[in-house]
Amino acid sequence: MIERELASLCGVEPDELRDYLRGYVKSGRARRTGVTFVRGTHGGTYVLDPEGVDELPAGNAIRPNA
Repeated sequence: MIERELASLCGVEPDELRDYLRGYVKSGRARRTGVTFVRGTHGGTYVLDPEGVDELPAGNAIRPNA
């Protein structure tokens, strides 16, 4: 019951919500997150990107450009 309610609030099917919560990634179906990881020569950074599909790691935040 709660699962269906939460899925409805999120606008997804209960199976999709279940897979997301379990950490599964469906191949060929990228969900836009608005974040892209940009690799540099010695590391990388996450940047805002409307077409981005990368997951921002837990505990991280994107700082607005100054």
